[in-house]
Amino acid sequence: QLDENSLFKKYEIRRLLISIKLLNITDFNNLDEINLSSFTNLVNDNNDINEVLKSNYLRVLMSRTLTSKTVREKIAISGDFNYEFFNLNTVERDENDNLTTLEVTKIFIALKELGITDFNNIEISNSLLKELSEESLDKVLNSNYFYQVIDLTLKAQLGDKVTAATLEENGTYQGYIKKSEIKGLIDALEILELDDPTNISASNITVGKLEQLLNLDSILVNNFISNAVTNNLDVPSASLHNNFMTNDELNNLLLALQIIEGNDSVINDINMNNKQISTVNFALLLNIGGEQGSPIVRRLISETVITVLGNKLNNEALDSNPKDIKNNELIILKDVLFDLNIENVNDEIKIDEITLTKFRTINNYQSSLINGIISDALINSPLEIPSKVLENDYIMQEELDYFVESVELIPNVNILEDTIITLENKIQSLELTDLLLLAENQEIKSEIIKATIQREIAKHL
Repeated sequence: QLDENSLFKKYEIRRLLISIKLLNITDFNNLDEINLSSFTNLVNDNNDINEVLKSNYLRVLMSRTLTSKTVREKIAISGDFNYEFFNLNTVERDENDNLTTLEVTKIFIALKELGITDFNNIEISNSLLKELSEESLDKVLNSNYFYQVIDLTLKAQLGDKVTAATLEENGTYQGYIKKSEIKGLIDALEILELDDPTNISASNITVGKLEQLLNLDSILVNNFISNAVTNNLDVPSASLHNNFMTNDELNNLLLALQIIEGNDSVINDINMNNKQISTVNFALLLNIGGEQGSPIVRRLISETVITVLGNKLNNEALDSNPKDIKNNELIILKDVLFDLNIENVNDEIKIDEITLTKFRTINNYQSSLINGIISDALINSPLEIPSKVLENDYIMQEELDYFVESVELIPNVNILEDTIITLENKIQSLELTDLLLLAENQEIKSEIIKATIQREIAKHL
């Protein structure tokens, strides 16, 4: 501060002398020895840095250095972002447009925490930020100067992962990446033992680490997880919002993987085509996402079931997207597996080995998926299957309903014990008179039973 004669005021001279003493300068000829470390060393419990900066001369000197085009360009180059964006629009300034004492103090505190000692080498790397404690990171972000540096550096690195939801919506820092998101990203890099967030992929995320990452509750981190998952798994569009998986669906995926995979399983290695899923776990998977279920979980389950059923799969059981089986069909499949005491989804449902009573039970579900399984068994059984009961290579549901009603009208058949195989044997063993009576029985509406009876009658003629 200058007086009316453009000379330093006495107050400023006193403050400058105190500052020089704190900076350990004993000879004015050694003023050129003052460097960045001279100031950061004064960031201590005595708050000596604040005392030094009470000298307006030194404060203005530091302000002009820190805001100079030279320093800002070097920082922009090291952060790989556009210098023009580094406009220091949030820093506090005095009436002469110089940084305030508080603002400069916060900058030196940040520099101290970052271990930066040279104005010509102010570089902030992710590995450096990872080394900071939570308290130290808070001090760095408390500096508006370095908050913008970190914001611009990350935006340059992360590209489209920085969505609107990760940014401050209003206030002083409108458009900046939220501090909570920056902290979340740094924590994620620690969890994954990475320095570059662009290296986050399905190959370095295990199920256990996925849980840790989701617990960070960071949109930015979730966007990276989403990218890793969608590059490896077939994610349905219903699981996405603005091209990223929703938080609910990421958590649904985690629940599913915890059921069918171990914590050490890597996302990149997951292959649902031949995944062994127990019936109990199948039921647990179907409960994920509540009454409506989860699109990503349904897609995973569908991959397994479609592979298991192969050509037994009735296409009517598929949703509008043929990669997905309708939710109600999966629920029915689960119920059938329990009805038949089948331990795994991957185990074959052997229709030819179940009793006609159980056959009737599973047919009563009126399910296209079960229709496909039953159709395959009947078509490959010794029973006579007339073409008129087929539609798209599957037996019409109405015919199956007639079938379960008609078998009870055959005199020597015990539905509690007989199967579709022994049913054919029983029909074969009937006398011609019994066969003729059955052929005339109007209550027998099953074309399969009728055709099988006619075949056996022909053998007697």
